[in-house]
Amino acid sequence: MIFEIDSPRIPLAARGLARLADAQATRIVCETGTVWITIDNDPRDIVLSSGESFVVDRRAGVLMYALEDTSLRIVEPGARASAGAPVPRPLRAAQAA
Repeated sequence: MIFEIDSPRIPLAARGLARLADAQATRIVCETGTVWITIDNDPRDIVLSSGESFVVDRRAGVLMYALEDTSLRIVEPGARASAGAPVPRPLRAAQAA
């Protein structure tokens, strides 16, 4: 099941999906668990673990897939995120499997 969301916090059960439409400049923070992020028409795959975050760098939809029970926080463009969040490790699809 895919949800269009507008909530700043997103709990996802393992194998759950969530979608953000036009997420440019939005920060996705993985508070717990592990999430696989894909951006429409972008060859990158991003995997975030607890404490990591990613800022969407293009105007596109974003699909988030929980690899395990996960809690995400969505920070709107222009809002301040907590300092010191580690940089995520972008992975190609073959590495993410």
